[in-house]
Amino acid sequence: MKTLKINCSGEKHTIKITPKGKLIFLNHTIKELKNEGILEEISGEKSPNNCYRFWKFWKNWNVENLLNEFYSQELIKIIDNIEMIKVKRYIKEGKDK
Repeated sequence: MKTLKINCSGEKHTIKITPKGKLIFLNHTIKELKNEGILEEISGEKSPNNCYRFWKFWKNWNVENLLNEFYSQELIKIIDNIEMIKVKRYIKEGKDK
């Protein structure tokens, strides 16, 4: 399991990422993150909660925004690893023919 620390609400928050790409937030519940999304939608303004933003970009697999906002060598390694797993799965399923 990989661990990332990101700045969120003036503090360092921890996000763990499983080998299969599941996110585990140590400082927020998923309900809190979903509520943050609702507030962002209602207000029309970008959420200041970086954990929410990371979660949103991750679940939509928006690699460009992930790297633009949360760039680190560790994040690059994690994304590369997940992309390699996706390629191997694609080949294994015979979709490369």
